Amino acid sequence: MAVLESDCIDPGHECIAIALGRALEALDDTLMLSRADGLIVHDKRPRTLATEVGDVDFLIRRYRDTYGCDVYLLAEHLDIPYRVRVSPGTSEFLTWAASMRSYAGAADLLARHGSRVDAATVMNVPRAVGGACETEDGEAADSLYGHGVVPDAASSPEEISIEADGTWFSVQRPKEDEPGRFEVKAMCAYAAKEEGGGKTHRRQVFHHACVGSGEKLWTEAVSQMGNVFDLSSLRKAYLGADGEPWCRDAGRYLPKTEVVVHLDPFHINRAVLSCFFDPKAAWKVIAVLKEGEVDSAVRLYACRPRSAWRARSRRCAWRGIWRITPTA
Repeated sequence: MAVLESDCIDPGHECIAIALGRALEALDDTLMLSRADGLIVHDKRPRTLATEVGDVDFLIRRYRDTYGCDVYLLAEHLDIPYRVRVSPGTSEFLTWAASMRSYAGAADLLARHGSRVDAATVMNVPRAVGGACETEDGEAADSLYGHGVVPDAASSPEEISIEADGTWFSVQRPKEDEPGRFEVKAMCAYAAKEEGGGKTHRRQVFHHACVGSGEKLWTEAVSQMGNVFDLSSLRKAYLGADGEPWCRDAGRYLPKTEVVVHLDPFHINRAVLSCFFDPKAAWKVIAVLKEGEVDSAVRLYACRPRSAWRARSRRCAWRGIWRITPTA
């Protein structure tokens, strides 16, 4: 059966690639008939696009305008720059694959029944996508906070939940005047949580992340979130975070919304676990905290033998447990 599948897929993709190449040439013929005055056909050039069905070969006309500059009507019509080697569909696939695997692994996935590209080509794809996203995010933030233009939203809930956190990464071979580490700040917002199949699922999820200040994250995130949730209808937002100042600062960018900040349970659990050598003892304290019994958790923690404490337990626990407001 596996051989039969491969025998069907490979010739099928080859036929699709040939048909797509002929369709592109036919479109180029049509564009030539309706070209603007002053454009003169200079020659035809062979082109190859790496696609999800394999390499697509076709000929593209090169024109010269009245100033002697090269013009490619087919490339302009399809909004694909002439020198681009990877098709839009392949770019989407490689962006997704590169987020799951290494660049070389993503290239291997594409090559199974598509085009063969190298790891450097894969690396350039998410970089280009990231650059386009950064430009779009900056324009959206300027539109909302600079000009007061509220985007059209898909829904109008009065309450949403938000989670925010940051992750630090090390820079490979940083330059002398550049830092060796950077933080990716990320947030997600959702309308509700639903239980199903033994798992918790978030409904209407919006994600955003960037490298930069908290102000950069929240201005971009809120302006883009406005396409999902109507900002004018929001009245309350529950924010779960690790207590960092930039996380708690979300309320400044939602002036008409009451933002209730909670310490995220994940960080509470991690802090308590770091205080004990024995995880079982830590989970007893966590279980009491989940029931909302903060005072009982503190007493239970204080009753543990000193030999069971980690060196940093005093600083971690007494600064943490007393300030904890457990959330579901």
